[in-house]
Amino acid sequence: MKRSFKILFVGLMLLGGLFLSGCMWIFNKPPVAEFTWRPSQPEAGKEVTFDATDSYDPEGCQLKYYWNFGDGHTDQGAIVTHTYQDDGKYNVRLIVEDKWGKKDTKTQTITVKNPGPIIDKIQIKGRRIIGEVLTFSVSAYDPAEVEPKYIKSYFWDFGDGSYARGPIVSHVYKCIGCYTVRVTVIDDDETETTRETFLRIAPKDRPPIADFTFKINDGILQTQNKSRDNDLACIDGSRIWKYRITRVFWRLYLNNKLLFSTSRYNFTYELPQTGSYKLVLQVEDDEGNIATKVVEFFYP
Repeated sequence: MKRSFKILFVGLMLLGGLFLSGCMWIFNKPPVAEFTWRPSQPEAGKEVTFDATDSYDPEGCQLKYYWNFGDGHTDQGAIVTHTYQDDGKYNVRLIVEDKWGKKDTKTQTITVKNPGPIIDKIQIKGRRIIGEVLTFSVSAYDPAEVEPKYIKSYFWDFGDGSYARGPIVSHVYKCIGCYTVRVTVIDDDETETTRETFLRIAPKDRPPIADFTFKINDGILQTQNKSRDNDLACIDGSRIWKYRITRVFWRLYLNNKLLFSTSRYNFTYELPQTGSYKLVLQVEDDEGNIATKVVEFFYP
C-alpha cells in the first residue's frame, strides 16, 4: 500500500512539474512557423535578412529554427542572412521545433531580381553650340555575380525628339535651349537602368549687322540706328538670337577729314557747310564681333 502511494505521489509530482513548466509533453501543441524577409524585392548579389521571430509555441517553449533557402544553402537561427548569387524564384523553407520535438514547417517563394546595370558616367565632347557635332559616350557595366553578364544595348534620348543607339553616338542640335539627355542601358537579362544629364546649347555666333538711316532737315543731320546682333538661334535661320549691341561708334567726315564722332546710339548734328560727307557706323556685339556701315552723301 505504501509502495503504491509512493508511485502515485511521484507520478503526480512529475505531472505537476510538466504543468508548471508550461511545456507539458502529453498535451503539448505543435509550434507555428512564420517568417518574413527584407528587402521585400531582393537583388542577386545583395544580402537578404530572414526573420522568424513571428513564429511561436502555444505553450511558450523556446524554439529551434532550421532554414533551407532553396539554392542548396541552409542555416539556423531566429534571424539569419543569405545572399543569392543569381536571380530567379526560390522556395524558402523554415522548420521550427519545440523542446519536445514537435515541428511546424512554412514554405514561401521569394523572387530575387537581377541587379540593374550600373552607369558610371556620361561624357559629352564638342562645342555646345547649334550646328556643332557633339559626341556622347556612356560607361556602364553589369554587376551580376553569375555569367553571362554583359550590357546588351544602349539607347539615347537627346531631348529634342532625336534618338540613337550605341555606347558612343553623335548628335547635332538645331536650335538653342536646355535639353535633358537620357541614356538607358539594358543587360543580358533585359534589366535596364536610366541616367540623365542636362545640356545647354548656345546660339551660333555671327558678326552683328551695322545698319542705319538718316535724314537732313534744315541742315540738321539726324540718324536712326537699326543695327542688331545676328547670332542664330536655329541653324536653319528660322530664329535669330537677340543678344545686344554693346558698343556704338559714329564718325562723320567732311571732304575726307574727320568732322565729328560720338558713341551715342543716335545723334543729331548741324552740318556746317556744303560738301562731300561720309557717315561711318561701327558696332560691336557682346562677343566682341565688329561690323561697319559707310554711307557717302553730298550736301546740299
